[in-house]
Amino acid sequence: MDVPCPIEECDYVATHAEVAVVVAMLNIHATAHTAAPREPRANAKVEKLRRPSIALAGTAETWSYFLTRWDGRVG
Repeated sequence: MDVPCPIEECDYVATHAEVAVVVAMLNIHATAHTAAPREPRANAKVEKLRRPSIALAGTAETWSYFLTRWDGRVG
């Protein structure tokens, strides 16, 4: 059994002896038509990264957290 895709511009043909398999193949193929590729927006601005900061009146715990958070090394 050969069943072509119902979209005019599409050349896909589901081919199988079982009707249920052909229906499943067309359903899977339909996701290619519904999943439109996302193009990056040309005018989208990238947010700048904020520099790490810490208050002068911080505690030793705050300083330790700051060092471990912004050290950049793993482990």
